[in-house]
Amino acid sequence: MLLVVAALAVGLAIGLVVWPRVARGGLGAGEVIATGLVNPRGLAFAPDGTLYIAEAGRYGPQRVRAGEGHVSYRIGRTARVLRVDSSGHLDVVVDHLPSVHWGDDTYGVAGLAFIGQTLYLLLGTGGRDVGDPAYDNAVLRVTPDGQTELVADLTRYNLEQPPLARRLDPEHTDVEGGVPFGFTALQGQLYATDGNQETVTEISPVGTLRRLLEYPASNHVLTGIAPGPDGALYVCEFGPAPHKPGSAKITRLTLDGQRSDAWTGLQTAIGVAAGPDGSLYAVEFSAGIRVPNTGRLLRRTPDGTVEVLADGLNFPTAVALGPDGELYLAVSGHRSEDGSGQVIRYRLGASGPLDRLRRLLRL
Repeated sequence: MLLVVAALAVGLAIGLVVWPRVARGGLGAGEVIATGLVNPRGLAFAPDGTLYIAEAGRYGPQRVRAGEGHVSYRIGRTARVLRVDSSGHLDVVVDHLPSVHWGDDTYGVAGLAFIGQTLYLLLGTGGRDVGDPAYDNAVLRVTPDGQTELVADLTRYNLEQPPLARRLDPEHTDVEGGVPFGFTALQGQLYATDGNQETVTEISPVGTLRRLLEYPASNHVLTGIAPGPDGALYVCEFGPAPHKPGSAKITRLTLDGQRSDAWTGLQTAIGVAAGPDGSLYAVEFSAGIRVPNTGRLLRRTPDGTVEVLADGLNFPTAVALGPDGELYLAVSGHRSEDGSGQVIRYRLGASGPLDRLRRLLRL
């Protein structure tokens, strides 16, 4: 077993674990706290502890030819932002947001983040021009009266200032406006990943843009992103097709653009969360190329041990640690135009044999 461990300031044991120790414990089936969701994506908690959910929606009936390649799209205004209270009741915060579909993918609201009391959302519908700038990839601010206002147009930014992968690898960086996916806030700034342009972009609340990370080729597929207790960002790299085991990873990215491997040996990593104790939580979307009911939720503790907390998940797309210390997971976040999407809560205090053994050893 090869272990290369680099200690971080706050004890996040960030190392290259080629063959991790895997303890199969498990958190059971979890508790469903929200149902009837349509392609749920990003999750975020408000300062008061309320959970907000991004929906990509179910696109719409209008058919267009989009972008440079005249790709067949279906578009509509069906994406939404929802919130769920402690009793499981869902309220619509913002609706009638853009939603598009092409190939096997539906895009709408990709992510959510709070700075203070203000909610921001990441719109991921502008990879190709559909003839309406309201569909551009964008960061929007939700106003107190439930309206949205533009903070930054990411489609225009990518077109006017093409990132490194678009310039050096245009054949594979083939979605000219980009495919934003992950979204978070850290130290008063917003951060968005792009799975085609291969960037992490910093967005200020007044719309100033700065690329924190640019890969030279479109072969990483950047997806989920989350802040860590050490002041760094943790970025999922879904990995290139055909998404073989071990081709995905979590990258640690500092705010001055320095990157290092945080967790290697994953498959289709799409969501990440960092615990205050230095543990990392990763979501694997699928075993291979879009195989239903094969997603997993894993934990990597600071000593390098990896535990499978839940498996057999249907296309999980996002994970968040709640203010209650529990994990919240969006499942059926893909191909759920029928409203089969859910959010599941996993109680970390009631995890499997590994944690029971740890507690026993402390006695």
